[in-house]
Amino acid sequence: MKEPAKLDIHGQSGPNAGRTIPAIFEVSDEQLTIGYQLGAGERPSEFASARGEQILIVNYKRVH
Repeated sequence: MKEPAKLDIHGQSGPNAGRTIPAIFEVSDEQLTIGYQLGAGERPSEFASARGEQILIVNYKRVH
């Protein structure tokens, strides 16, 4: 299984100002999937969130 690419999001303003949110992402021709670690845990290793975890999985689809 291929390891997802890593992404760090650095909050500039608002409630996440000064915070770094570790994330993973995967891109295909039609979709961008990002897994954001919104809690205090480590960077996600897969696109899943078990009960009690604060991992947000978002699928962005291309519009033609």
